[in-house]
Amino acid sequence: MVPKNVQLQDDTLLDSVVYSDPETTPTPRLTSLEQAVVLGQCVYRLRSLPIDRLGYEEAEAFIQCVLSQPLCWCVQSVALFLRCQSERRRSKRAERAMLQLEELTQSYSASKDDHVLDLFYCLPVPTIWAIEKEYADVLLSVGATKSALEVYERLEMWEEVAECSSAVGRTGRVREVVTERLERGAATPTLLCVLGDVTRDPEDYRRAWHMSEGRCGRAQRSLGYYHLRRKEYKECIPAFQLSLKINSLQEKVWFSLGCAAQQVGDQELAVQAFQRCVSLEADFSEAWNNLATIYLRRKEKVKAFRAFQEAVKCNYDSWKIWENLLVVSVEIGELRQALQAYHRILDLQNKFLDVEVSISLSRSLLYLYDALNFDLLSFGATYDSMCSYAEQILRCMVRAVLDGQEDRSGQSAGRLRDSVGQLLGRVTSQVTGNSDVWELYADYHCSSSDTLDQEKGLLELQKAQRCARQVRGWDRQWTGLERAAHLTLKYCHKCRELSQVREDGSQSVQSLSSAKLALQGIITKTKVPSSLSLSSLFLSLVFLLSKWFTHLLLTLTGIWYRGDRRARGTDC
Repeated sequence: MVPKNVQLQDDTLLDSVVYSDPETTPTPRLTSLEQAVVLGQCVYRLRSLPIDRLGYEEAEAFIQCVLSQPLCWCVQSVALFLRCQSERRRSKRAERAMLQLEELTQSYSASKDDHVLDLFYCLPVPTIWAIEKEYADVLLSVGATKSALEVYERLEMWEEVAECSSAVGRTGRVREVVTERLERGAATPTLLCVLGDVTRDPEDYRRAWHMSEGRCGRAQRSLGYYHLRRKEYKECIPAFQLSLKINSLQEKVWFSLGCAAQQVGDQELAVQAFQRCVSLEADFSEAWNNLATIYLRRKEKVKAFRAFQEAVKCNYDSWKIWENLLVVSVEIGELRQALQAYHRILDLQNKFLDVEVSISLSRSLLYLYDALNFDLLSFGATYDSMCSYAEQILRCMVRAVLDGQEDRSGQSAGRLRDSVGQLLGRVTSQVTGNSDVWELYADYHCSSSDTLDQEKGLLELQKAQRCARQVRGWDRQWTGLERAAHLTLKYCHKCRELSQVREDGSQSVQSLSSAKLALQGIITKTKVPSSLSLSSLFLSLVFLLSKWFTHLLLTLTGIWYRGDRRARGTDC
């Protein structure tokens, strides 16, 4: 009588692999000895290869082949035990692993068949206490800590008993277990470490370290975490290093060592720690992100860029990492990656928009509108100087693009013009009241030679100057007044320019009249007495506004005159 194979009770997951055409992949009939050979090959692969999800997936093919033909008690028991070890790590199969281990335990006690020990020496048949330990481990993994505690106590696994007692809050039981083992002279370094976890006393970790004669990495690891929680970074670094010297395959300890080294300013040690961490766990996004941050501090921007790329692969939904990648990409000239990063940020947080980074990115990809006179550009420069650090770090790239230089890939930035247009269109659809974004979109369209794009740019300049005047208190501060005047003058200049190439005079009159009203509104605000009235910049601005108002009136008069002459010619 072979042990019972517990079925998987799940509505969405099949019990085993089901082939669409079973006849094309027949399972050969195997003898008990052949099944033992198959399981032996399975055990060999599990022990010789790294333990990961893929390895267990490969092992399940061997296990399923044996379980489909139950013949021998030992063979079936080993196959079921191996399947439990694989399934306990998966949430949807952990329950079956628990029930199967319980069934195996009962089968060991109830088996009285003379053929139970057939092929016993051909396979690594687990002992009853190994099965019960695995059962307790599964109980602990699914959250049944008290049930696991009972099994551990029955097996006299005192280290696990202390850990479970600590988890359920029975600190008195932990002290009792450790004291009893100390009195018997059977205490272990691990037990003392568990006691230290409960009492929060670093002396317990030091006792464990001395008891092990410097061989218990757990003691130094726990001591390091004790100091790390108390932000004693200099004290925790030697403890972590001693623990890693004993066991270097602790990726979380490497990560903690790197964080502590960051705090004390030891960048070399931090880089080494994070590099070892990601070599052990390539999907550790926090380690990649911290490694990139250190590279940035060391001015190794290309390495930081590569590290941020790995970080977003591991954590594709972290907008903070994407933002870091965006800034670094723009700094080193990886413009295509920067555009992708910005789109991803908008995907993750529709309300998120770093306007300064958006402005810098877009300006670096456009040839700025250079038809304005010097006075207009000088007033715009005053506003640019007020921008935050996010724009300042990109200024070097803006100059490089304006001078016609190539990006990091050796190609012209102009090839990304369409991508920039898509990004600006998406941003303006979400942020409708920001004058900076509308001005950027206007610069994008005005830099085109197409007449339709020029008209779009004019409308966007109109929106930009309106948004600038909707800011509360814009007329009482020089920055706000200068910004509104700059956009209004820019709008007037574009209206005047397009009026000279349009065939429809009525459309030109309409746009110039709108510009005249906007400019008149700015001039009216400058006539109100304020603390800015005596400033030389303010007086220069008033003079410039008046000059442009005269230009608009003359342009309108000329259009009306030409229209009147055409009308008279038609009448004649």
